[in-house]
Amino acid sequence: MEDYIGQILQQRLFERKRDTTSNVKRKHVIDLALEAYYTEEKQGGQRILDSTFKRYATDQMKTFLFAGHDTTSSTICWCYHLLSKNREHLAMVLDEHRDIFGPDLKDTARLLREKPQLINKLEYTSAVIKEALRLFPAASSLRMGSKE
Repeated sequence: MEDYIGQILQQRLFERKRDTTSNVKRKHVIDLALEAYYTEEKQGGQRILDSTFKRYATDQMKTFLFAGHDTTSSTICWCYHLLSKNREHLAMVLDEHRDIFGPDLKDTARLLREKPQLINKLEYTSAVIKEALRLFPAASSLRMGSKE
């Protein structure tokens, strides 16, 4: 994983000069890290990454990658659990999906590629996801009140 991320960092570094001349603004976390690196280090023309920056950036990329997958998969599991306990809500989610995507599930991926804005029409599904996150937050903190 470290070698792969290092290769991507180096590739983006080489692409950076081309993108700055064409005014392309990327918002991927790797590009944001490189932008911060150049702003902080004032190394706009350098084509080789500092080993310390590369190590820290690689560690951060792994954190984003693995933490993002974990929180998403946990949320999906809680949604499935809650829907399995509430069949009437499961039926409402399925009805909404049939209304938006049609009866054939095989068409869903194609429809979303062609019209990604369809995802915004899944209001009830979104409410289910938000409720699962409210009940079982993917990332939470302890809160304590004072006795006063």
